[in-house]
Amino acid sequence: MFDFLTPTFVLGIITYGIYKLIELFVCKKERVMLIERLSEKNLRFPENNLPDVSAMFHKNISFNALKAGCLLAGLGLGLLIGYILNIANYAMLADNYELRSIVYAAPLLLCGGAGLLIAFVIETKMDNKKE
Repeated sequence: MFDFLTPTFVLGIITYGIYKLIELFVCKKERVMLIERLSEKNLRFPENNLPDVSAMFHKNISFNALKAGCLLAGLGLGLLIGYILNIANYAMLADNYELRSIVYAAPLLLCGGAGLLIAFVIETKMDNKKE
């Protein structure tokens, strides 16, 4: 019934893997540049005046849970909309498997993308509120 999801998930996993690989190399270059800048400035902190490490970690809040939650909520909403459309047009879709898969896939991807857009808007509002 959900055979159309397999290529979508495979493509998503491959895309995510390529993205993470590129991100790994970019972050490595950034870390090397940061280390070179620190060594050029020769910054050293005295023993009794160490920087507040907890303040540095609380600045950068990760919104991965928000993104994943909005994505899954959007996917669930898309499946529900596809199911409702399938029930509403059951006589027309009973014979046509390809049309039935499109009726499921279109709202699924549309609502998943909308969920990620909502997560992005929430994230930017929270970042603007901090500043």
